[in-house]
Amino acid sequence: MISKRDIIKDEIEKIAQVFGHILAQLLGTDGNNPKYVAVGDLEEALQDKLDLDLKRIMALEGKELHSYLVSHHFDVANLELFGDLLIRLGKQPLHVDRTASVKHLRKGLNLYQLADAGSDAYSMMRAQKVKEVQDLLATLVV
Repeated sequence: MISKRDIIKDEIEKIAQVFGHILAQLLGTDGNNPKYVAVGDLEEALQDKLDLDLKRIMALEGKELHSYLVSHHFDVANLELFGDLLIRLGKQPLHVDRTASVKHLRKGLNLYQLADAGSDAYSMMRAQKVKEVQDLLATLVV
């Protein structure tokens, strides 16, 4: 008999695999050149594979965002991975749509902050990512 804990563990691993695959495409670490990922394609992949609504996630803030992600079995590591994904997405169209870039960068930063709040340990790597995003946002938002 499969326990609820095993089901949640499987969901957490599935989230990490999907985010890892999408990030590999964005970064080109899947053996191919980095490629532009359209927001619509990302929305579709998240909906189909993880039953996540990216538009809703982008609209939610604070406790509502945290509750939504926890209900989809996000742990600290997956919050950070999702933050990485949104940050990368925010960086790719800087020359095309600055407003969308800023929204994705801010949401990624928000996910890093949620990961920090949910973690028992300080992450120097995540702190460095937060600083880099804050610095980038400072140059974009006047």
